[in-house]
Amino acid sequence: MEWLDSGWTSVKAKASAVSARVSPKARRRIAWAGGSAFAILILVVLFLGFVDWNLLKRPVESLLSARTGRTVHIDGNLKVHLLSWTPSASLEGLRIGNPAWVGGGETARIRRLALKVKLMPLFKGDVVLPLVEVDQPLIRLVRQADGRNNWTFGKKAKPLSLPAIRRFEINGGQVTLNDAQRSLLFAGRVSSREIVDTRNVEAFKLVGDGTLNNAPFALTLTGGPLLNVDPNKPYPFDAVMVAGDSHIAATGSIAKPFDLGVFDTSLSIRGQDLAGLYHLTGLALPNTPPYEVSGHLARRNFTYTYSGLSGRFGSSDVGGVVSVRTGGAKPYLSGDVRSRHLDWGDLAAMVGGGGSTRVSARASPQQAQTARRMAATVSLFPDTELHVERLRNMDAHVKYSAEVITSKSLPLRSGSVDMTLDNGLVTLNPVQLVLSNGRLAGTFALNARQAVPAMNADLRLSGARIDEFIPASYKGAASGSLLGRARLSATGNSVRKAAASANGQVSLVVPQGEMRSQLAELLGVNVLRALFDNPQKKTQLRCAVADFKVTGGMMNAQTIVLDTGPVIATGGGYINLKTERMDLRLRGHPKEVRLVRLRIPLQLSGPLRQPHLGVEAGSAVGQGALAAVVGAVLTPLAAILPFVDSGLAKDANCQALIAQAGTGNPAPVQTTAERAPSKKAG
Repeated sequence: MEWLDSGWTSVKAKASAVSARVSPKARRRIAWAGGSAFAILILVVLFLGFVDWNLLKRPVESLLSARTGRTVHIDGNLKVHLLSWTPSASLEGLRIGNPAWVGGGETARIRRLALKVKLMPLFKGDVVLPLVEVDQPLIRLVRQADGRNNWTFGKKAKPLSLPAIRRFEINGGQVTLNDAQRSLLFAGRVSSREIVDTRNVEAFKLVGDGTLNNAPFALTLTGGPLLNVDPNKPYPFDAVMVAGDSHIAATGSIAKPFDLGVFDTSLSIRGQDLAGLYHLTGLALPNTPPYEVSGHLARRNFTYTYSGLSGRFGSSDVGGVVSVRTGGAKPYLSGDVRSRHLDWGDLAAMVGGGGSTRVSARASPQQAQTARRMAATVSLFPDTELHVERLRNMDAHVKYSAEVITSKSLPLRSGSVDMTLDNGLVTLNPVQLVLSNGRLAGTFALNARQAVPAMNADLRLSGARIDEFIPASYKGAASGSLLGRARLSATGNSVRKAAASANGQVSLVVPQGEMRSQLAELLGVNVLRALFDNPQKKTQLRCAVADFKVTGGMMNAQTIVLDTGPVIATGGGYINLKTERMDLRLRGHPKEVRLVRLRIPLQLSGPLRQPHLGVEAGSAVGQGALAAVVGAVLTPLAAILPFVDSGLAKDANCQALIAQAGTGNPAPVQTTAERAPSKKAG
């Protein structure tokens, strides 16, 4: 401690040297000035302690008006008691006006406001209020679509921070909120008081109820005893909020009472649709089936972090971490969310899809028939209007992955997506779905910056198997690798409207595989051969291509061709995304002469949900035109194959099909003599 002793000796020596340089006359002047200042301070305190503060109402009103930027009036008595260890103040008839842009009216009207403050903690920098009493407050909150509101004082909103309060009472409070930015209307009552719980311990309770957008709203906040509040110790609380279908429960603590900018709480939320939280949070969350999630919510000034997230939506689980940063022009959401198991059907709600059309096992035959009839009439593309305008009110970057995906109609295994939202532009890049064999990957963009949102998608299917997409009733009809690509653009605020306006190209290719010989012969149509052929016998599927040009929601077949061992089949037709109906025809051109052959096309037509496969009557085709028809169909293949996959341009089977297009007779019809083996050669 020698360094401390030497330092203190040095300080005393310097002080003595300075004092020695100050003359006695200067010292008397300093003492006189200090004494005068202290005397003036005493006089001011005595004056403020005994003066009638009603005489100072106008200066106080002017001071408050200047500090808040609002017109402030005190219509009743103003009382202040300073000569106490707990100075107090009260005022009656307080009115705080609205900013000029609101167009008149008042932000708040309070019948009586009273408060007390402890004097000694002020010397340590702590503010402790033994009493805050608010009698019959009437609060009217307004926010315009551009974000301006009448509850923010100053240029930038800050987290609400109140001093430690030992007794807080609100009597007969009324609150209204008209929020044009979130299309939110609230009207309710609020009150607070000290209560006694079952253990006879004083506790604090704040209660609010009313209606939120014409739906019931209730809030109950219970805290620890206010009498023991310490500015340097966390304050525990429990909160329960019910807003329409949403139920929110929190249990946590405020690190420094009552600085609401820093708190930690366990938070559980449940409801019918996650998107319903938009009015409470301002976040454009996705539509979901009924959900329930829980986790730990921490606020650090302008950042909220919801970690340890765990829950379910529909039949799917969800977990991860989500963070929201506020304080800027709009909130910014970021997160890493994952599901161990995702039911593909749960995503239908995200795009406005309806409920399930599955038939119950206990249903009667009549009920099952009715359910199937209703399922056939249900729109494939949901027409529910999506609230895409909400996307302009926030920015985001979220990663989502599903370890296991189950689907009754698609061979899905897992998937992931990286989503970015920037000023109303949603970009999914990449989107990846892993299939049992192969994957579907690409990009998707939704531009909600304009009144009618625009969408663009570019998706590629690679390494898949066609047999995995064939309905169970036709299993074994064909097998082989499957590749495809869809590049589409559309506009509309619902999936149905977007589908009805879609433009672009959709192409599918089977570069190699197998097909039932029976089915291939029917494409001919060789009736006898198909009837007597072994149903298990296979023939080579050398190459199959289906290419559609999409214009205004109409998918017109540009090229449909199947090259099998015995037959080349070509087709045409359309798929109408607006009416959700299809009409496709497939006509076979046998490579050999058949004894009984009907040149009648097969037809696939009807609603997309349940198309009908049949024979188009009265459409026999002349033999002479077959070569020209097939040649015309095959000619565009050189452009289609690279569009789907660059590797297809080198595929031997599909390349052979392209080469045949230039011969003018890609499907030669052989005579019986040409096919018969020579006896001499035997």
